[in-house]
Amino acid sequence: MNADHESMNVDRHGFEVLDREECLRLLARGGLGRVGLTSGALPMILPVDFALDGDAIVLRTGPETRLAAATTGTVVAFEADHVDVADDLSWSVLVTGRAEPIIDGTDVDRLRHLPLRQCGAGEPHFVRISTDIMSGRRGPATGEPQDQVALAGTRHSTRVPPPSAGATEQRPPRRSARSAMLRKP
Repeated sequence: MNADHESMNVDRHGFEVLDREECLRLLARGGLGRVGLTSGALPMILPVDFALDGDAIVLRTGPETRLAAATTGTVVAFEADHVDVADDLSWSVLVTGRAEPIIDGTDVDRLRHLPLRQCGAGEPHFVRISTDIMSGRRGPATGEPQDQVALAGTRHSTRVPPPSAGATEQRPPRRSARSAMLRKP
């Protein structure tokens, strides 16, 4: 084990724990992320293009989208990750923060030039997500972290065994998620 590895903060699964500065450095690349929010009292995860503006995450959407409607002063979750199979390296950054529409004309004009695709029609609607709570992990892109290999087969393993031969999956009848949640027990 080299000195760099010994000085790393590693979680119990063998993944490197990233500090805030490294998380922000990785997010500065921009790209595709996911926003977790609620719409109609139900959880929803939406794929989004994002960019970093200072230490805030910025999204671009249309004014009449679910994303725009659900991100007005609400707390949301955000996740971005990257997998580089060639270098056998992956990372993931999780953020919890307040989503606010960006309405200042100077900010909107400046953000129009970011490489963000717009979801939805109409004038661009920008959303800023604060990075109040942030965590990140880095590890190998394939297989398991070196420290995790010894734990394979224990309660810490995340591998799910394949179904046994001849086993059939039982599925409940299809119902909409909303009707299932609103139905009385």
